[in-house]
Amino acid sequence: MKKLFFIILSLFIINIQAQKKVDLDSLFNVLKTNISEKQKVDTYIQIVRQVRKTDSLQAITNINKALNIAKKINYKEGIIEAKFEEAFFTNLYGNPELALNLYKELIKNATKIGHKKIIGKSYFQIGLIYKTKSDYSNSIKNNIKSAEAFEEIKDTASFIVVYSYIAGLSLYQDNYAFALKYYLKLLDISKKKNDLEGIALCYNNIGIIHKQNNEFDDAINNYKKSLIIYEKLNDSARISDCLNNIGSINEVKGNYSEAMINLKKSLGIRIKLKDTFSIAESYNSIGKVEFGLGNFTKSLENYFQSIQINKSFESKLNKTNSLIGIGKNYYKQNKFNNAKQYLEEGIFLAKEIPSPDLIGEGTKYLSKVENELGNYKNAYNNHLIFSKIEDSLRNKEMLKKLTIMQANFAFEQRLDSINFQNEKNQQIISQRLEDEQKIGFFTLFVLIIVIIFSFILFHKNKRIKQTNHQLSKANIELQKQRNELDSMNKTKTRFFSIIAHDIRGPIGNFIGFFDLLRDHIKENYSEKHNEDKFLDNTLNLLNKSKDQLLNLLDGLLNWALKEENVIPHKPENLNLKNYIDKNIEIYLQQAKAKNIQLLAEIDENIYVWADKNCVMTILRNLTSNALKFSTENSSIYFKASTNNNFTEIQVIDQGVGISAEKLKNIFDIDENKTTIGTKGEKGTGLGLNIVHDFVKLNNGQITVTSELNVGTTFNILLPKNKVI
Repeated sequence: MKKLFFIILSLFIINIQAQKKVDLDSLFNVLKTNISEKQKVDTYIQIVRQVRKTDSLQAITNINKALNIAKKINYKEGIIEAKFEEAFFTNLYGNPELALNLYKELIKNATKIGHKKIIGKSYFQIGLIYKTKSDYSNSIKNNIKSAEAFEEIKDTASFIVVYSYIAGLSLYQDNYAFALKYYLKLLDISKKKNDLEGIALCYNNIGIIHKQNNEFDDAINNYKKSLIIYEKLNDSARISDCLNNIGSINEVKGNYSEAMINLKKSLGIRIKLKDTFSIAESYNSIGKVEFGLGNFTKSLENYFQSIQINKSFESKLNKTNSLIGIGKNYYKQNKFNNAKQYLEEGIFLAKEIPSPDLIGEGTKYLSKVENELGNYKNAYNNHLIFSKIEDSLRNKEMLKKLTIMQANFAFEQRLDSINFQNEKNQQIISQRLEDEQKIGFFTLFVLIIVIIFSFILFHKNKRIKQTNHQLSKANIELQKQRNELDSMNKTKTRFFSIIAHDIRGPIGNFIGFFDLLRDHIKENYSEKHNEDKFLDNTLNLLNKSKDQLLNLLDGLLNWALKEENVIPHKPENLNLKNYIDKNIEIYLQQAKAKNIQLLAEIDENIYVWADKNCVMTILRNLTSNALKFSTENSSIYFKASTNNNFTEIQVIDQGVGISAEKLKNIFDIDENKTTIGTKGEKGTGLGLNIVHDFVKLNNGQITVTSELNVGTTFNILLPKNKVI
């Protein structure tokens, strides 16, 4: 993605430099003629722009000449133009902070005299400075202001460049919704200008956005549109890239025959072009397809071919893909030691890049290899890494979808606002025309029109009052709906966060262990497995149930996001011991992994009045938190007692403890306060906030005491009987 972004930026620079240049000698000859002082200033500025990249000393000399004359004759436009060039060189010579101040001052002065061109150019330069500081948010904000200034004066060439910069920078930041918005604008402009290369580039980049959002059919359609244009332009390099992109998406979709056709076409073109980087990339892509087809020997040949070619330029990304691909093939061929060697080397390089998806793919297969070799602890550790990465990628994917939904909603709101304003302006114009006609009739028929006009005016004012009243009611209703929508969105987001935090982790661990168990049975007891139909049917049913469970989770998340507006809450009389026992059973295996005892001291006659799902969520989060920060060979205690109208629940661990500073905001949501566990476990910052909210929801109270290196105790008070 970063490589693509810098290619796009290079195209901007080419566009900027492609503007018509005036011969430098002719400019100096103009200065020798009898021209006005104002024309001299303009000519000096033109000379500066011609030599700014070839002779900076001459450029600065001519800036000073232009500035002196402009000040002498009070030529404000000339002063601003010269000051712009002065700011440009200030930044060029390594003083961006001073340059920022100069550009901001320029914008103020240019605004006073309405010099939109300098306003647009200054905002663009400010955006470039922020970009070099990696402050992408401010860079985009200033470029949007630049585009608005250029649009206002209809400077098409300039706002195309700025649009492209905004879109490219948004794509670089993975802000796909924003990038798509500006690429669609650029596509429309390119079509109007019949700029085939610009149209093809837009289609290609829109395809990239759809691919990143897993909208594969839309991605392929845009790549194909781009391919058709590049074939007309006879651009071999771009043709091979489009074919490779289409082939790669078909490989992900499982359309292996279609993928192979496109990838081999792409490889043939790249061999003719002698593009070694792309050739190595193509062999990796073909290796993936052969792997998907089960042709492991052919897949290995392609991956080794990629590694051989890659030696000439050492692309870490290509090499990492090859190494992990080789390891996967060796695993399928039961050459586990070879598989381990290549997978470990591939994962090491993936961490250097870094590439989370490649790390996840490598650790997934390394976990299987270690399991086959009998290294069960290593298998478990690698599976944990894979599960965390997969969970992170799912969260990122959902965040992208939410971002696009929010962007589309904001865009629709903006469009409605524009349409409403246009309708209002049309009404004003129509009304003015009607008034002018009335004035004309008044001039011709003074006596008659006086009576008629008074009658019309009376009814017109009455209609205006009625219209204003209706508009006022509509605005009140609109504001009410907007407030309700905000409330609904906050509730849905909250519910989504709770589900994602509380369900996804256990399901991911269950699926991971089931995969390891199923592979182990099939690989080591294959003869017995083929004969035992019950075992075979059971494994198949479990596998199907696993997939259904994943689909159900995804459906539930989407449903919660779209439809729910409250968190379900049905309090009842609950036997506390039963729920604590269930909770201990859930975490028993996790506790054994750290040799931690889970001990419950609960009387069978202790009850609480609360929602059972809330109680289980509270217990799971507190238990998970205690396990995370408990040291090996320690204990976690669950105690309960009754006190007046409340039942007191205690969760006590012997872990690392919590500092006094962190205790102050222990129940707040803040990813920056998340602490690594004693075994490297990472959290999301949601758990204790959920506990706090659910305790409050059930009319309870929660407090926490802790001492560093001694342990932590969470005290919960829940109603013993129904709250009236």
